[in-house]
Parts: sequence; structure tokens; C-alpha cells
Amino acid sequence: MKTTKTVWSIFRDLVNSKPIGTEITRQEILNQVEKELVEIGKTVRDYKLGTVANFSSSTLDTARNMAEKVGYLAKTNTLGRYIIVEHFATDYTVSQLRKDYDNGNRCKRITN
Repeated sequence: MKTTKTVWSIFRDLVNSKPIGTEITRQEILNQVEKELVEIGKTVRDYKLGTVANFSSSTLDTARNMAEKVGYLAKTNTLGRYIIVEHFATDYTVSQLRKDYDNGNRCKRITN
């Protein structure tokens, strides 16, 4: 089954691709989303500055903010920079993130 990449899935996979404790920037996330959406052809045609991905940075900022409030990311002392605190489950959806955010649920580090 072919899966469609979304702003959420690209963000989730980028966070999961880095070790816990790694610093990640908003610009790095935006660049990755842009790159992957352009690769699959989700673009604005005939845009004056060339080919750009068709997505809203507000969508990404909302998911990133919820991920920070739920505990997957932590703020740093520098704007636009975050520390990865926990990885998302591979099947974790933006809908589940929203539910966790709305209900005040915090991610829980799994220890063995």
C-alpha cells in the first residue's frame, strides 16, 4: 500500500530520524517539508520564484507547537530551536497529537 506524505508525516519522520537530545530548528523542519513535498509533486504551479511546495507553514507550526506542549520537543533559549525529547510512535497521527494536546496528556518515555 502506497502512503501519501503529509506535512505531519514528514515532520514526524524527521524528528524520529534524529537521536533524542538533538537540537532541531524550525527552518530545518520547513526545508525538509518543502523538499519532500516538491519531490512528490505537491507544488504550486507557475509560481514567480520557481517551484515551491503547496503547504502552509502555519500547519507545521501548529503541529510543532502541540508536540512541544505534549512533551516530544522542548524549547531552547533561542527562538526557532528545539530539543528532541522523545520520538513519536511510527503510527502516531496528527489526530492523536491533537487529542493528547486537548486532553493535557504528556508523552511517556518507554523504559525497559
